[in-house]
Amino acid sequence: MSSGQLSVQAGSASYTITNGTRINLSALKPVKLTEAPQPLFQRMVEAQESMLQSRYSQAPDISRHSGYQDYAQVMVGGKEVARLDNNGGLLTSNAVAATLDGRFPNIGPTGKSGPLLAQARAEAVAKLLGGKVAMADTAITQERYDTLPKPKPVVNETAMKEDPVYQRIQETKKARLLFLAQQMA
Repeated sequence: MSSGQLSVQAGSASYTITNGTRINLSALKPVKLTEAPQPLFQRMVEAQESMLQSRYSQAPDISRHSGYQDYAQVMVGGKEVARLDNNGGLLTSNAVAATLDGRFPNIGPTGKSGPLLAQARAEAVAKLLGGKVAMADTAITQERYDTLPKPKPVVNETAMKEDPVYQRIQETKKARLLFLAQQMA
């Protein structure tokens, strides 16, 4: 290892590292994942499993989920200019969105999303645009919203288990168990 100064050019920016320590990579020994410390092994396997699951995940069907149903519409001159769902999500035109930019709440009064956020946003939009809030029949209370199950992605387990990456992860786990058994012997 040696100390010194290193200058790096990245695009139009220049960086200088002083009093850095250069690492002699030829002196490093590779470590098998199966023989790595438990926290590192666990993080690496969980990361691989997470990436694999995301590859075989589909967004859940939220078409009937109460949290995604309409909460209210904002009406101006008898025309709908904005629609809010029970999560507090806002659907409007680009022109109206540009008018509202930064001028309505990003979080509800309790710091959560949900009907309280939807109500705060609906009132703010109506006030800014000179309209009125019309509640939807599917509007729910914050208390009901807080008890709703959260939609989860659907993982195609069968297809995932046929993926060669899945097989490699399982082989890595078996090799880890064998390594740990040998360490105990």
